[in-house]
Amino acid sequence: MIGRTLGCKVTAIAVLASCSATADRAELDQRVAVLASCSATADRVEPGERVVIWPGYSFEFPAGHCARKFSPVEDFEVYYIRAKQPPDAPLLVGIYAGFAPDFPEDPTAQTSTVNGLAVRSIRNADGRWEFLIEEAAPDSDRGVLHIWFGPGADADSRVADRLVRSVQPAAMPPAHAYAPPSCD
Repeated sequence: MIGRTLGCKVTAIAVLASCSATADRAELDQRVAVLASCSATADRVEPGERVVIWPGYSFEFPAGHCARKFSPVEDFEVYYIRAKQPPDAPLLVGIYAGFAPDFPEDPTAQTSTVNGLAVRSIRNADGRWEFLIEEAAPDSDRGVLHIWFGPGADADSRVADRLVRSVQPAAMPPAHAYAPPSCD
């Protein structure tokens, strides 16, 4: 996808550079069509596989990425997701899955609903987004997800955004989790 997007941007620059003040209508229409096809592909993000994590959520795991799982005790899990290459790629997103998130209280938090789940979002001190996602019904056995964008989201925000928008409730109780591809 990156190659197609880069190739499209190069094509768009070449098309713009070749425009002349004397271009006829047909030539301009052709160039507009090339630019339109570029913008249609530039915003696409390659789909990934759907994973299920405890405590009862699923999301689309980004293609070309991997996760490190941290679970010091049994009542929560933390996933650190980054690009597979290079091996020292910065954090794209972190995901806390459990029942006691460390989500900042912020009176300016925005609220919305995504796939039937309640979502609160804020910009943290680094200017990056954080999300608290939970079942809209009170007293749910389903835990919460606290998702935060890392430095990798600065350069790849569409992939991080797509992950958040793809979060859905999974069947309860979850029969088993489908672990994301590991970075280890």
